[in-house]
Amino acid sequence: MAAGIRVVLDMTSAAKPRRGGLRSYICHLARVLGTHAPDIELVRGIRAAHYRDRAFLAEFAPLRLLPPFRTFGAGIYHAPGAKLPWSLAGRGCARIATLHDLGVFDAPELYDPGWVRRRRRRIAQTVRRAQGIIVYTNHTRDRVRRIFPGYRGAIDVTPLGVDHARFSAQPVPEDEETVARLGIDRPYVLAVGALAERKQPMALVRGFAASAHAHRHALVLVGKAVDAQVWALSAAARDAGIETNLVLPGYVPDSVLPALYRRAQAFVFASKYESFGLPILEALACGAPVLTTAASCLGEVAGDAARYFSHDDPPSLAAELDKVLAADRQEAQARRERGIAWSAPFTWERTAELTAECYRRHAGGGAAGPE
Repeated sequence: MAAGIRVVLDMTSAAKPRRGGLRSYICHLARVLGTHAPDIELVRGIRAAHYRDRAFLAEFAPLRLLPPFRTFGAGIYHAPGAKLPWSLAGRGCARIATLHDLGVFDAPELYDPGWVRRRRRRIAQTVRRAQGIIVYTNHTRDRVRRIFPGYRGAIDVTPLGVDHARFSAQPVPEDEETVARLGIDRPYVLAVGALAERKQPMALVRGFAASAHAHRHALVLVGKAVDAQVWALSAAARDAGIETNLVLPGYVPDSVLPALYRRAQAFVFASKYESFGLPILEALACGAPVLTTAASCLGEVAGDAARYFSHDDPPSLAAELDKVLAADRQEAQARRERGIAWSAPFTWERTAELTAECYRRHAGGGAAGPE
C-alpha cells in the first residue's frame, strides 16, 4: 500500500446553496476520507472562477484556490464534476475525474439543446484528459465504455452512500410535528426531487389519481419548482379530482427529510434518467416502501427492495401503488425489513474506501482498474 498520498480534491461543483447528489457526494468524500484513509492527505480546493462561492463550503475552510498549472505537490488530482483542466498535463500527478452522469448522451431530449452541446464537449474533453474515471454504477461504467471506445484507462465504480445515523427507520418524537408543519394532514405518498421533466411529476399526479386509494391519501411532491410547474401540476390535480390531495411544499431542509420518509405510506421515484437515485436508498433506510422505474441505473440501485412500474404509463404506477397501499401488516413489515437490509451496505465510508483504493493504484503507477 502506498503511504502519504497527497490528493487535490476539486470541490468546486459542491459550492452550491442546496443539496443535490453531486454536492452530497463531494462533501461526504471530503469528510470521510480524512478519517477512513489515514494515508490520504487531502488538499481541498476550489477553482478561481467560483472562489466567490466558497461560503457554501464553510465547513471545509480554508479552501485552497486552485490556479492553473499548480498541483500543490500532489500525486493525484481528483475532479468530481466533469471538468479536468488541460493545464494538468505533464505536471507529474495522475488525473482522475468523476463522471456524475451521462444524461446528455443517453437522454438529450430532457435537457436544453445548448446545454447538451456544451456538456457533451466538456465530458469528452475530460475523458480524453483522464487517466482514471470514477462512476457510481455499473450501468454508467458500461455506458462510458460504449460512448468513448477510445478510452483505455481504468473505470472505478464507487456507489454513493447513506448517512444511516440520520436516515434511520427509528422514529423520533418530533416526526409527526415536522410533517404537520408542511401542511400534511393525512397519510401520504411521497416523492422527493426537483420537479423537472425527467423526474416525471405529471406522471406522478396522473398515476396517483388513478389509484383506488388516492382519495384517502395526500400526494406530497417535495422539491424545487418554478411557478409554471406549480400551476401545471395544480391544474392536472384539479382536472383529476385530487386538487385537495396535492401538497407542494417546495424545497425543504435536509433535516426534514428523514421524518418525511419515515411517515410516508409509499415513496415514489418516477425518473426517466438518473446518475444514481440517492433518495431511493434514503427512503429504504427509513423503512418506506419504494416504487420506482427501471430507467438507467435505478434497477441496480433499488434491487429487489422496490416495486417497479413503467415511467411512461401512469396506470402502471397506479396498479403498483395499490398493491403497496393494500398490503397487510405482515407483507408491509417484510418489505420494510428488505428495504432496510438492502440499503445497509450503502455507506459513505464504503464510498471513501473504494475511492482511496483508486487513489492508491494510480499513485503506485497502476493503470488497471477493478473491472
